[in-house]
Amino acid sequence: MSEFEIAQHVLQCVQQSACAAPPAALAMLKPLTRFIRGDGGVHPLELDEARSTAFLAICDYAKALHRGQPAGQLWAVAVAATDQWRALAKRSGCVAQLALGAAG
Repeated sequence: MSEFEIAQHVLQCVQQSACAAPPAALAMLKPLTRFIRGDGGVHPLELDEARSTAFLAICDYAKALHRGQPAGQLWAVAVAATDQWRALAKRSGCVAQLALGAAG
């Protein structure tokens, strides 16, 4: 998966978690930890920082869910941060890297 595809997948999971009960939402979020390093490629620092910010926001949201605390605002922050990461990955050309890697 490319960095963009990973960010897109993470964003979809975070968005879907809003409709789930806290235990189900946590079960959706926990597997996302395997994507913390993105696609493993070398990217601009700005993209790495955006990914880190997205995962910190997702962790804050998950902690609130786990503790039974209000999580609506934290969910919105997680969605916004993940969407920013996705947009940066798209602008940085991380969508095309998958196609280039397959062709080479």
